[in-house]
Amino acid sequence: MNDTRIRHVRLFRNGRNQDTHKQGLVALLDSWEPMDEALPEPKDQPTVPEDMF
Repeated sequence: MNDTRIRHVRLFRNGRNQDTHKQGLVALLDSWEPMDEALPEPKDQPTVPEDMF
């Protein structure tokens, strides 16, 4: 039997669905303000590759 009824489900306890935006990473980064401070230099040295086999 094929049941094609539409079911409405609640995603959150308050009954509201979460808003989703499908703009992508570039749109998100464009919406941010530039930083006024410089990022600190990394303190850890990069890892050295190991031969595991």
